[in-house]
Amino acid sequence: MSNSSQERLRTRRNSFILYGIPLALFLLLLMGLGLGCKDSSPPDRREAPQASSVRPAQPDWDALFAQDPEAFREFQEIRALTNASKYREAAEALKKLIARSPSAPWAEQVEILLIQTLRLVPDNPAALQEAEAFLKRRPESPEAIRVLLYKGEICLELGTSRPGQSEGGPQATSSHVQQAKEVFQSLLARSSEDRALQAQAWFLLAAAFMAEGNAEQASAAYRRVADEYPDTPYAPKALYRLAGVLLSQNRVSIASETFQEIVDRFPQSSEAGKSREKLVGLALVGKEAPALMVREWVGGPAQDLSDLRGRVVMLEFWAIWCPHCRASLPKTEKLQQRFGSRGLVVIGLSRERTGYEADKIRKFVESHPMGFATGIDDGGKTSAAYGIENIPCAVVIDRQGLVRWHGHPEYLTDRVIEDMLAH
Repeated sequence: MSNSSQERLRTRRNSFILYGIPLALFLLLLMGLGLGCKDSSPPDRREAPQASSVRPAQPDWDALFAQDPEAFREFQEIRALTNASKYREAAEALKKLIARSPSAPWAEQVEILLIQTLRLVPDNPAALQEAEAFLKRRPESPEAIRVLLYKGEICLELGTSRPGQSEGGPQATSSHVQQAKEVFQSLLARSSEDRALQAQAWFLLAAAFMAEGNAEQASAAYRRVADEYPDTPYAPKALYRLAGVLLSQNRVSIASETFQEIVDRFPQSSEAGKSREKLVGLALVGKEAPALMVREWVGGPAQDLSDLRGRVVMLEFWAIWCPHCRASLPKTEKLQQRFGSRGLVVIGLSRERTGYEADKIRKFVESHPMGFATGIDDGGKTSAAYGIENIPCAVVIDRQGLVRWHGHPEYLTDRVIEDMLAH
């Protein structure tokens, strides 16, 4: 093999170890551990309290292991485990490798790799323990800031990943969220010329505020990222999440303006593309709700919007192949239970696609009673009429038959429903 070929192979190998694992971690957390439906996570969830972001410089693994070929062979075997997504086995092997040579030139970078791998298992308590041990053992390391950031992210994940959701955001475990806040605040207190790091710290601090239910402080922090760090990738992300917070507060017109701001200020960002999709649905707000075009009703009697004037109607668009849709349905059923006696009517609308035709939808609804009727969309006509670009998606129609809210069900809070029922 030529020297140039060997160098390309070494570069690809090192790139996977350094970037492949963080990228896998990012994607896994971004999708909330479930893939399969377009943009199925809400604006302020799954994307970035957990997303590790400041890309580290690539270590030269060959140079680090140059004096320890036996350890390097073992390290390459561990790499094969990560390639095969055998993260738990890889983590155990990394621990043994470090334990045998804790002072080796490669030990510091392998310790960081262990933290990342444990997050992929996922085993956040163990990852937190390793991050804290690193910071205690290597407080002066140039990598300490990066590991401190990981610690904050892990604490935030631990504080927001328990079963049960508060209205408008995850149910926080206060001690972990408080730890996360302290980490991000300590990063912001440091003098740093790294604007991307500062933007990320504000961004994650906003997520911690939101986890506590402090929407006003979260909104202010997101706005700060967008206005003070527009040259970083966090600016459009912060605006996108701010729009989600506004939706949860039923400030729909300002949320629409925020999505439009993303399109205008950051037209090439991925958030701009998602914002354009959101704006399609939000353009219906204030207009008469289109009729439901359904070819079959399951789980309850047929529903006609014209017969429901005088009541508040929530439409939930979902599909059985979408994991986030299935996760959202219990919350929707609880809304029906809490507010049904006060005039809320919930209607499900499910899509078909190859392999998930009406018979499978029927069987799913029969085996998962929801407490509300679901209509099988007639060739996607209802979805098209309501501007449904991604699922799950909720639409709220007021007592006069006008669309008043359009967005991810995660943001359909009690406050939104209370406002609708009050008018």
